[in-house]
Amino acid sequence: VEVKAAPVASKPAKAQSTDEFRAPEVNEPSRLPPIAPIDPLKVNDAMEPLVQDLVHMLNDIITVVNADKAQGRYGATIVKAKSELNKVGGKVKDVRGEVEKKAAEEVRQRINDFDAAADALVKRVEAAM
Repeated sequence: VEVKAAPVASKPAKAQSTDEFRAPEVNEPSRLPPIAPIDPLKVNDAMEPLVQDLVHMLNDIITVVNADKAQGRYGATIVKAKSELNKVGGKVKDVRGEVEKKAAEEVRQRINDFDAAADALVKRVEAAM
C-alpha cells in the first residue's frame, strides 16, 4: 500500500496595499496603526468656519504623520489635539455670545439715548409753540 501525500493548497499571496495596516508578525518590530483622520461632520460645532479650518489643518498634519509612519512619536499629541478641537467650537460660541450680548446692550443704550433726545426735542418744540 502506497501512501501519497495530499497536495497542500497554498494561499495566494495577497497584494498588500501600502495604505492597509497589517499588524506586525512576532519576529517583526512593533508598529502602530495609522492615525484616523477627523470626520468633519462628527466634530462638535462642525458648522463653525473656524472649526472647519482647524479640522482641515489637523487632517493635513495627520496625513503627513501617517505618511512618515511616525504615529508612535506623534500619536498621543494628535489624540490630544483631536480632543481639544471638540472644545474649540464651544469656546467660539461662548465668545460670540459675549460679543452679541455686549452689542445688544450697546444698541439698547443708544436707543434709550435717542428716545431721551427725541423726548427733549418734542418738549422744546411744544414749549416754543
